[in-house]
Amino acid sequence: MRKQPLIAVALALMVGILSAEASSISLTSAILLTSLLLIAAAVCIAWRRCCTAFLLASILMLGHLHSAFQKTAVIDPELAEVPTYSFMRVIGFVDSEPAVAEKSMMFTLRLQAVATANGWRNTKGKMRVIVTEPPMLFHLHQQILASGNLVWPVAMRNPGGFAQQRYLHQHGIQAILRVRKDGWIAATGEARTPLLPVQSWISDIHHSVGASLDSLFSKQSADLLRGLLLGDRSEIDESISQNFVRSGVIHILAVSGLHVGFVIAICLLIARMFRLPERYSLVLVFCSIWIYAGITGLKPPVVRASIMASILLIGRFRDRPIASGNLLAVAAIILLLWNPQDLLNVGFQLSFAAVAGILYFYPKIEMVLRKFAWISTLYRFRFFKWMFQLLAVSTAAQIATLPFSLHHFGTFSFIGIFANLVMIPLVFAVVTASFVCLLVLPASSFLAMLASFLPEILLQFAFKMTAYLAALPFANAENYFPPAWLLAFYLAIMLLAFAYRHLRIRFFALCAILCILNVAAWQKAIWQKPTFKVICFDIGQGDASLLQTPTGKTILIDAGPA
Repeated sequence: MRKQPLIAVALALMVGILSAEASSISLTSAILLTSLLLIAAAVCIAWRRCCTAFLLASILMLGHLHSAFQKTAVIDPELAEVPTYSFMRVIGFVDSEPAVAEKSMMFTLRLQAVATANGWRNTKGKMRVIVTEPPMLFHLHQQILASGNLVWPVAMRNPGGFAQQRYLHQHGIQAILRVRKDGWIAATGEARTPLLPVQSWISDIHHSVGASLDSLFSKQSADLLRGLLLGDRSEIDESISQNFVRSGVIHILAVSGLHVGFVIAICLLIARMFRLPERYSLVLVFCSIWIYAGITGLKPPVVRASIMASILLIGRFRDRPIASGNLLAVAAIILLLWNPQDLLNVGFQLSFAAVAGILYFYPKIEMVLRKFAWISTLYRFRFFKWMFQLLAVSTAAQIATLPFSLHHFGTFSFIGIFANLVMIPLVFAVVTASFVCLLVLPASSFLAMLASFLPEILLQFAFKMTAYLAALPFANAENYFPPAWLLAFYLAIMLLAFAYRHLRIRFFALCAILCILNVAAWQKAIWQKPTFKVICFDIGQGDASLLQTPTGKTILIDAGPA
């Protein structure tokens, strides 16, 4: 921690944001406590006495305040008083690329004004607009005038279900406007000028790439490539997505640091082909990764990887190496300062957990592998060395992301580590070949069509392979949601197993294991007294109740239509 102090700063910021979610401290109390801690930290710095604890506590409370203010900024108090399903008119600018389905369209609207009983009034904030049978395709930054039914997002309707309200609030969206046949929607003809012209260029590139993929590939392949290259998975067939989930390679379809790595590798290949000087190569990589991040919608995993890569490139440019832990911490701090609600985003958690796992576990796993004589012998050959390194990286990422996968999805793939050995090189080949097709297309559509045969064949092979792996009876475990203490126990065991050279980490891991086991052993006797529970379920047009008796028996009652 002393060599990489930003890790402690990032962790304190995260704890502060989580405390804002879990506690009900008033803003006034939080501001007062933060002020006192900052004063104490300043005094300690002046006296040069144990200021670290006060600084970290101050950062924790600043994270708490930042998250609390961000949540209150989402809510418009006057709009919040409008009853759900009320008919209302709004005007604003399209703030996201519209997602188009068969008979509907959805986008985020940045509000300018709303019409209430007292007439039009200016407002701020965002609203999700869902249009049934849209009259036209709207575009980013267009000004829209619409009328429809205001719908307030609901909290989690069933245990373990989708928390729509929390999800939308994380994205700064307060309400939903449903535009049906009794409503209307139209573009005013005006458009919001983006802060930077590059935003319009990136939007044009996004649309152009999507249209090019549709013209070069079959629908199935084009939909998958749109997910790989543009981060748009809305059109991918559900059966294909499920095959990727069951085979443990679904992360390939979610744009992340892996895809940024592909972009970097392709740029370095181009630089080597044209024998560019190192500094020009670094500039090419820097520009390419941020253009790619913009095209994919600046998703947290891509931004995280782009920030880390950018800092590495700057360090390389100035011949100043930067510790990998500090790199990850800087990326987390920047993202959380921009939007503290990203911490609750599953993609954010999986992305940072995977990278942290690779940074911590990968060197240790590779060291263990090389202790085997036959593996050490194979390491002399570049191909086998690369395969074993890929195996170590995949295992390290799996170790770190397992608790999050089980907590959020209740799934775990038993074959994912080995499936990645084939799928990652395969997808890299597909992405590289697809980039070549897109670059050739403006010059010659015929050559681009010829070049598209290779990625098309590789994608068809990927479809068949994932379908075969997903059909294996032992492919994965589903619907297993372990208790929190078991996930904490798992992480402590992993730290204890791999921290064989760090006595302090081993000591804390061992203490954590003992505490967790004691909590698990005594929780029923001390905290969980026998109770009679009634859980009500919302099942659409009806409801049901689940009764749990103190003796452990369960009774399910179907109450019929509501």
